[in-house]
Amino acid sequence: MNLLQLACLTVNAGDGIASLAAKRQARRLVEIADSNGSNSNSIDNLSHALGSSNAAEETAHTILQFADSASQFQSLNTIVDRVRILLTNKGNTGLFDVSKKLLGSLQFTPTNYSSSDMIEIVSHLNTKADVFGPAFDKLCSHFLFIGSKTDKLISKDRLIKQITFFYDEILKRGYPSGFNKTDKIFEVFCGKTKTYFSNKFKFWNDDIIDDVISTLNDNNLTQYIDDNWLNFNFANRIELIVQGSAIRKYKSGEVLEHLNPNDFLLDAPGDFEFALKLKPKDFEIFTYIARQYAKEKNLTFNFQNVSSKGFMKLDGIEKLFGKEFVKQFRQTVRNDINFLSEDINFAIVKEGGPYDLEPFLKFKY
Repeated sequence: MNLLQLACLTVNAGDGIASLAAKRQARRLVEIADSNGSNSNSIDNLSHALGSSNAAEETAHTILQFADSASQFQSLNTIVDRVRILLTNKGNTGLFDVSKKLLGSLQFTPTNYSSSDMIEIVSHLNTKADVFGPAFDKLCSHFLFIGSKTDKLISKDRLIKQITFFYDEILKRGYPSGFNKTDKIFEVFCGKTKTYFSNKFKFWNDDIIDDVISTLNDNNLTQYIDDNWLNFNFANRIELIVQGSAIRKYKSGEVLEHLNPNDFLLDAPGDFEFALKLKPKDFEIFTYIARQYAKEKNLTFNFQNVSSKGFMKLDGIEKLFGKEFVKQFRQTVRNDINFLSEDINFAIVKEGGPYDLEPFLKFKY
């Protein structure tokens, strides 16, 4: 190693992105020293290559620090490359491509984040999330997807704050924005919601089930319906989760248990959203039943659209269940949550579908 190489390491030490070349050079120097050396660790090999003096050992530590930083950056770059594929790729299976196909127009902005923005966001998530590999890639892609909605773009700095809020406040205390002082209030809300849907979600009768079965030519699916949908148990078939801004943003005036409210005052949630999540087979059966019910009740509804999206939003629920179903639910929980009752929204979502997005918070019963 010559003096010019050492100077590059020193000059670039605090330059962030500008020091990447120096970091990669340091990593290469470590590889050369290890390939030529006979010692069991890189420090010894580098020190020997630099002359085995005290200064050489100090320099060796600096070089290793740069090399480690280069390895971390390379790892983040690799993750970002995989995340970019999950967001958009030539096979039209990326999140942006799927959303464009389902919605009929481009609702998301793939270029909302630069490569350096994505690296910062992924790096920050890496310090917060406890998942790895493909699950981590998926988590990153979902955060970036949420932040890229054309009419609600979230800047890199705001998205990083929302990530911090979710992991350091929401997950630690166990309840979302909209519930003040204690998670017990959230548990009351969850209990009332579960009870309401358990009592009122089943809009069909056994005759509807029989009509559905008669149209199917699948013995396994027929048996599954007999076992799980004739004697329907809401809690066994459907999971309730909080999604949306209430788990990423701070509602002004509420108590924060782990973070400083002043850091989050400019980013308040506009409503409270939760999902009724069904496993793919149950969602398929739900659409069969809903389609048959709508046919017999002369309801006009595009259930093919629901099947392809894996999603039924509130206006579809009102058509199927009736407006009183939604109105009465909102009345049931209006005193338990710090949102206006009309700002409490929910949807029916297929697990693994385009609308099954992270992050989410499970209901507490």
